[in-house]
Amino acid sequence: MAAHRLGQVEAYITVREVLSEASTAADGVLSRERSGFCRCRYATLGLRQGRQIWRRQTVTEGQQWPFPPSEGELLPCGIVIDREGDWYYRGSRMERSDIVSHLCHYILRDEASGLFIIQMGKQRCYLEVEDTPLAITGVLHAEKKEEKGQEQLLLSIKYMDASEPLDPTTLWVGGENVLYCRVMEGGIPARFLRPAYYQLAEFIHEEKEQNRFYLSLGGKRFYIG
Repeated sequence: MAAHRLGQVEAYITVREVLSEASTAADGVLSRERSGFCRCRYATLGLRQGRQIWRRQTVTEGQQWPFPPSEGELLPCGIVIDREGDWYYRGSRMERSDIVSHLCHYILRDEASGLFIIQMGKQRCYLEVEDTPLAITGVLHAEKKEEKGQEQLLLSIKYMDASEPLDPTTLWVGGENVLYCRVMEGGIPARFLRPAYYQLAEFIHEEKEQNRFYLSLGGKRFYIG
C-alpha cells in the first residue's frame, strides 16, 4: 500500500487510480479510473476539467505523495463526509477505518474560508461536509478518574478510538431537532447520531416555566442553546 506523507506525518490514503489514456504525451500524463489502493505510481498534479490528474512516475515506498500544497489556492481533498459521518473519496466509501481515524485527528477549520480542512504540517486541502465533519455514535456515563464522585459523559466519535468528555456548555439544537456539540477542544462541531441522541436524552430535562431544556450533570444544569 502506498505511503503518503503530508508534512512530516505519514498517512495511508484510499484513492481511485485514473484509467483513461490522456492525449498529452508531453506531460507524461496517465489517467486511470479504478477503485482501490494506489500502488505508489502516481503523484498528484491537481484538478483539470473536474478530474484528478496524476503524473506517471516511479514512486517507491516512503516517498511523498502529498495532498495539494497549502501555498496558493486551497484545493479540495476529493473527500466528502455525509450526514452520518461516513467518508467518501471521489464517490467511493472509504472502508478503512484506520485511515479515516488517522485523518480525523488533523481536521481543522480554515478561518479565512470557513471550510473544514485536513492539515498536516504545511500540507492542507479542504473537505466537502454535508453537515459536520464528526459524528457521535455513543454516550457513556462515567465517574471522573481525577475527581472522585464527579460525573462526566464520554462521547464515542465515529472512526476515532478514544472517547472524549462532553463539554455540556457547547450543546445546541439545530434544524430538525438534531443535537450538536463541539469536540476536540471545542474546535470542531459534531452531530449526535440517533443512538447517541437517545443515550444523552436520559440526562436532558425540561424547565417548563421557561420552555427550555437543560442537561443535568453533577448536580448542575447546563442549558441547551
